[in-house]
Amino acid sequence: MRLLGTAAVITGAGRGQGAATAALFAAEGASVVVGDIDLDAATRTAKTVADAGGTAIAVHADVSTANGAEALIEAASENFGRLDALVNNAGVALFKQIEDITEEEWDRVVDIDLKSVFLTCRAAIPLMRATGGGSVVNVASAAAMKPIRLQTAYAAAKAGVVQFTRALSLDVGGYGIRANCVCPGPIDTEMLHASLSELASPYDASRLPLGRIGKPAEVGAVSLFLCSPEASYMTGAVLTVDGGTSVGTR
Repeated sequence: MRLLGTAAVITGAGRGQGAATAALFAAEGASVVVGDIDLDAATRTAKTVADAGGTAIAVHADVSTANGAEALIEAASENFGRLDALVNNAGVALFKQIEDITEEEWDRVVDIDLKSVFLTCRAAIPLMRATGGGSVVNVASAAAMKPIRLQTAYAAAKAGVVQFTRALSLDVGGYGIRANCVCPGPIDTEMLHASLSELASPYDASRLPLGRIGKPAEVGAVSLFLCSPEASYMTGAVLTVDGGTSVGTR
C-alpha cells in the first residue's frame, strides 16, 4: 500500500473525481477526510470507502470560506493526528458570454475554483510542517491552457490555480512539502454533463486523440501518484490528463 499510515484531505469528494480519488487513496491505506459542501454526498462517499474496508470521515465544508477550509484540516488533525496529502478538487464551471456574466457569478467561480485552493493550502501547510512534510495536489483544468468558447471565468480561475501551485512549490519545498497540479480534460462527471447541457450542443468525443471522455478514476490515479513515494522528486509540475485535448482534435 503506497499511502499506508497517512492521512489525506480531499475537497469536492462527494461525487465524481473527488469521490473516485477518495476511494483510491483509501484503498492504498490512507485515512481520508471527505470534504464537500453537500454533506449527504460526502457521507455516501465515506460509506463507500468504509464498506470497501477503508477509513474515511465525511465533513461538511464550504471551502470558498476560511472557516470551511479550516474545518477540513482540523478534522484531519483531530481524527488522524496528521496530514500528509491535500487534494484540492472542488470546483464549478460556467459557460457564458462575457457580457452576460454577472459580478456574483464571476466571484462564485473564482471563490470556489481559485480562492478555495489558497484557503485550504494556507490552513494545511502548518499541520504538514508539524508532521514532517506532505503533498498538495491542486486540480485545475485543461482549460487553463487551452480554453474553449464561453469559458472566460472558469479558464481564468483554473489558470490561476496552475500558477498558484507553481509559486507554492517554491515557498514550501524547504519544509518537505511538494505541490503539483493536475489538469483534467473532459471527464465523465455530473459537472461535465451539466456544462454540456448549458451549452445545448453535443460533445463529439470521437474527435479527441483517444476518442473518448475520461473516467473520474483516471484523474484520481494521477493525484494518487503525485502523493505517493514514486513522485518524491516532483514538485511544481503540471500534469495534463485530458485524452490529448490540449494537443488538438482529429
